[in-house]
Amino acid sequence: MPQSNSFRSLILLTVAMLTVACGNDPAPAAQEPPAEREMPPGFLDEPPPGPVSATTVFSGAVLLAEETQSDAVVVVQNGRLLGAGMRGAVEMPNDSVGLDMRNRWIVPGRQADLETGNLPNLEHWRVGAPANLLILDADPRDGQATGDNLVGVVIDGEIRLFTDS
Repeated sequence: MPQSNSFRSLILLTVAMLTVACGNDPAPAAQEPPAEREMPPGFLDEPPPGPVSATTVFSGAVLLAEETQSDAVVVVQNGRLLGAGMRGAVEMPNDSVGLDMRNRWIVPGRQADLETGNLPNLEHWRVGAPANLLILDADPRDGQATGDNLVGVVIDGEIRLFTDS
């Protein structure tokens, strides 16, 4: 009989331990309603905003100034000409946004200068001056550059590109 009491005690102890270990399940946590699934942007959705900077770098252009410079850069910051010249010789701020101008001519001046043939207008080609630039897809000195060759303008620092090509 003493064995059966120890056996019973062992079984009761095991059952008690299992009851305590299992315990009552805590109340289920309140589930949040499923969030609306974020879908990738669609074809007709508004594009995300592009980078914003006070400085724009036009790179790879042919500059027409006192001498022609290929693969050059023009830096416009806060509407003013910060620098222009050969790549590597012009300082560019780290937060600048770049525009690829390969196969384009950048000429100092305004559209009126293009119409009168007064290009390049070197008076607009001073560091610190308001940026007034013409972006063309042809050499304006060959007499064939007209408004049809105009790809974009920078007028007092405001950049207007007419084509994406």
